[in-house]
Amino acid sequence: MKKVVFHKKSIKMKNLLVYILLIFNVSFCEKTETIIDNSSIIGKWQPTYEVQNLQPDGTWSEWITINTFVAVPTYEFTKDGRFLQDGKVVETCCNPGSKYKLVGQKLTFEYVNAPDCKTVKCADANTKTIELLDRKNLILIESGDRIKNKYRRVQ
Repeated sequence: MKKVVFHKKSIKMKNLLVYILLIFNVSFCEKTETIIDNSSIIGKWQPTYEVQNLQPDGTWSEWITINTFVAVPTYEFTKDGRFLQDGKVVETCCNPGSKYKLVGQKLTFEYVNAPDCKTVKCADANTKTIELLDRKNLILIESGDRIKNKYRRVQ
């Protein structure tokens, strides 16, 4: 009879150990970075001229539509890692490079023929964060993480 009681206690102890480990694992869970499939960004993305600005208190403004005399370029991401603006390679100061790499939610751009921009101070154009990417919409956090821009996929 003692063996049965001892056996029941060991089962309870095993259950207790499982519960403790489960609670320990749940309490130390971290939010993981969203992984974006590289192929989902491939294609052409047209600007909607809708932007949000980071405010001094750290919150984002409402979406506003900008009016500009200068057309914002259509972005194109190709399968071979090229980044085009309005269908062309653009490697000038204050523009992202012509090659891109997507890791997690971060888009990183590289210049193939790096321009000499010693006299120009620009916001960081070489990194953008993808906030949203689905079949139709792309929201990029740009300009040193201070501006969000919306783009729509070109059909």
